[in-house]
Amino acid sequence: MYAAAQAPRPRPAPRPAPRPQPRPAPRQQPVYQQPRAQPRPQPRPQPRRQPQPRRQPQRARRPPPRRNRDDGPSVGRIFAYILLAIIIILLILSFIHPVSRGYWGDLYDQIDTDDLDPTARYYPQSAEIQVTRVFTIRTEGDGVDSFELKVPVPKTLPNTNGYQQVIGFTYSSDPSTIYPGNSMYPSTSDPNNEMMIYERSPFSGNTEIRVDIHVKASSKEWEIDRTTSGTVNQIDQYYLDNYLGDRWLVEDNSGTLQDINNDGTAMDYRMWPSNDRISQIASQQAAGETTAYGKARACYDWIVNELAYPTPQQMNQDNPVNWNMPKCPIRTLDDGRGDCDDQSLVFISMCRSQGIPAWLEVGFLYDQFKQEWIGHGWAQVVLPLADGTNLVCTVDAVNQEFLFRDATRFTDWVDSGGDITVNGEQEFNLEYYYRIFSQTWGVTRDGQANMENQVIPVKFSPSGTLIRKPDGPVGDNPLIPTGNPYEEETGIPGFEVDILLGSVVLVTIAPIAGWYLRKRR
Repeated sequence: MYAAAQAPRPRPAPRPAPRPQPRPAPRQQPVYQQPRAQPRPQPRPQPRRQPQPRRQPQRARRPPPRRNRDDGPSVGRIFAYILLAIIIILLILSFIHPVSRGYWGDLYDQIDTDDLDPTARYYPQSAEIQVTRVFTIRTEGDGVDSFELKVPVPKTLPNTNGYQQVIGFTYSSDPSTIYPGNSMYPSTSDPNNEMMIYERSPFSGNTEIRVDIHVKASSKEWEIDRTTSGTVNQIDQYYLDNYLGDRWLVEDNSGTLQDINNDGTAMDYRMWPSNDRISQIASQQAAGETTAYGKARACYDWIVNELAYPTPQQMNQDNPVNWNMPKCPIRTLDDGRGDCDDQSLVFISMCRSQGIPAWLEVGFLYDQFKQEWIGHGWAQVVLPLADGTNLVCTVDAVNQEFLFRDATRFTDWVDSGGDITVNGEQEFNLEYYYRIFSQTWGVTRDGQANMENQVIPVKFSPSGTLIRKPDGPVGDNPLIPTGNPYEEETGIPGFEVDILLGSVVLVTIAPIAGWYLRKRR
């Protein structure tokens, strides 16, 4: 059978063509206008990228071995225990040592007062001093007819274990004579002044004389004030006979007397209490004072406040005018300045005008910072106590030290108070001392000799420290500057110094050593 035929499918009607759209009108160009200035956009800050650390390969950590608690303490801990025990023992020893008992009681007071004062000065309680004095004589031309050199002999002061004790005294050659000629050899224990005299006649060329001096010096402070001082009527007659009145006439290098105050009389003195100007100043300053201490202190205060220490340029001007000798006190007042000798002579003259004996002492002072010895002069004054005891005290006006002598000096000559007889002629003892070298020429020789005097430090060994404030305003004199030149000294005896320094070192090292040992383990 055949299937019926199917009718064909109708064809879909065609889609109508799209309707044409109208073409848009051409776009008109706008009229050009100046654009408004727009703010320029700022770039936004970007956060700074931190560099990423390079990753390290992870390693397996090995746990530290556990220490058995039965093994005992570590080495570091044992070391720390030992150090702590040593420190405790040292501190106990420092407290029970008999020398240090008084120190611990005064330690707070010193630190709380003097040690914090910027003007405080540090002195050694004592010092061992060794110096070599070298006298060199050189001639020019064919030499000189003769020369004379005088070398003072150091003395123990006062006489027995005082603030200056001469341990040794030697010299390179024997002197020609010894003044005053009481012995063939110099004596350091004899309190009287002595000079070793070296003479050469005639002489040409060079020569050198060396003197070695070994001294132990001690600091000394006199405890006296207005409440404990006596009056001038209680001063011993010996001091009144020797250390009052006018002394030491002013002469030039040829021995001619000088008229310093231009009054028409060449009778001017370096110790001049009878001068109207000096006695008037002293009387004004000491008005109302009834004790010897009060009068001396008033004179001292006036000098410290009114007189200046000369500059090196001023010294170069003053020395030739005064023949390289100490000034007359009137000239010091006129200049308004003076060095150690000059100010001391003014103080001596003022004290004598008030009936207080005073005199000049000459020697050498040690510059602790420059480590050199320089010539120096200071005053000695007699002050009676209320019970009649007479004290001979040191006053150093240029260094603001009243009734105090430090251990940085030694005495070379002490004013004996009067004249001495030399070759049958009378001469004041200080004039004799200051003119240490003399020469003659013109008879057989026409040359000239020059003498150089050096003080060479050999040893300065201080012991202990004494803290003291200056007596008066700190001046411009650099002889004893402020500050501690003995920083290695603590004022404690040597036994305690070792203990305390050792304790400080151990306290510092112990924790560091313990930490280091623990880190190593």
